Amino acid sequence: MKTNLFVLVMILFTVTVGSAQKAFESVYYVNECKSYNVQFTFIDGYINGSSIEVINNKNQKKNLYLPVFMPLYNDLKWKFILSTELAADSNNDYFIIENMQDLDAVPPTVYLKYYYDEREYVVKLRRI
Repeated sequence: MKTNLFVLVMILFTVTVGSAQKAFESVYYVNECKSYNVQFTFIDGYINGSSIEVINNKNQKKNLYLPVFMPLYNDLKWKFILSTELAADSNNDYFIIENMQDLDAVPPTVYLKYYYDEREYVVKLRRI
């Protein structure tokens, strides 16, 4: 009887501990300007879950950018490309973000580099 009770308790403990999932904190950043709004959703602890959404203020068209890991020069950089271009592997329109891995404290501002037609634009986002 004691053996059966012990086995039952061990099974319940294993199921309870095994099903626990790590909760990731979502941190939101925005940049609002006349023509476009840029919204960066940073998933602290799991950057692959992060995304950048660009909204055209004139026609409300939304473009979603998803991350692709780029190990360059021993520095962690993340490239965000249009979700529709993941299969096409197009490099015409993308964002680069640096130094957002394993932060002890989430910064109040983030700088993204936006590349379009071989030109670089810096986008400053504030935490909301």
